[in-house]
Amino acid sequence: VCEYLRTFKLNSCVESQSADQNAPKYYLAFQTLAFAVLALLIMRLKLFFTPTMCLIVSLLPTTSYLSSMSRKSRDRLLIGFLLLSSVAGGYNIYKQLRIYGEYNNPMMEELVIWAREHTPQDAVFAGSMSTMANIKLSTARPIANHPHYENTDIRERTRLIYQIFARVSPQRVHDTLKGLGVDYVVVEDGFCNKQM
Repeated sequence: VCEYLRTFKLNSCVESQSADQNAPKYYLAFQTLAFAVLALLIMRLKLFFTPTMCLIVSLLPTTSYLSSMSRKSRDRLLIGFLLLSSVAGGYNIYKQLRIYGEYNNPMMEELVIWAREHTPQDAVFAGSMSTMANIKLSTARPIANHPHYENTDIRERTRLIYQIFARVSPQRVHDTLKGLGVDYVVVEDGFCNKQM
């Protein structure tokens, strides 16, 4: 508020607040502490803690906060923080690089190869959302329902497409899919033959 009033040169507020110029930095320190507690309690909330911690660490080289220390000591402290964080980061990178995985889904691979070789570039596919994501990514063919764009139109379109798994007449399904501009439908075996 005082920053806003300062632009209009209302000095009564400016004079009362000018005593402590470090208030934003104190606020950042307390906010970082609160986010650290949240990160310890709920690991997913470390995404709030990390940026504020980076801001706090960026204040270390300034002379106004560690004025009692010599420049050499401040530099050592900063290098120490960097080394400590790089040890943990380096270990995480090492662990990730040691993970060897292989994608193995022969039926999906056959579908992708068939779609690339036997369908035109503008052929529109429909089916389950996870399969359509693979088709879109691997073949660059248009799809009628995409799992990542969530709005009412996509939900309604997906509901209409999922009629292929419902107990409706084939003519109704055909008319619906033609109305959506679908050229190819991928019907997965697992959706049709599930035992109740």
